Amino acid sequence: MNRLERSLESELSEEGNARWLRECHANNDINGLLEAALLFNLLYHQERTKAQWAIREAAENLHIATQDRYR
Repeated sequence: MNRLERSLESELSEEGNARWLRECHANNDINGLLEAALLFNLLYHQERTKAQWAIREAAENLHIATQDRYR
């Protein structure tokens, strides 16, 4: 099984987002914080949907592979 590793791009993106949130907080930018919250909510649900899809695909492929093996 492949290890789950974060890419450098992912780590840099996390740092950039954290900086954006800290700046919004420091400047009392409520609209900026709301914008960030809505964006992160959207991304969370997109990733959750992709993960659920990948799990279903893997389960279906495993089922097909095991059926073929025992025929």
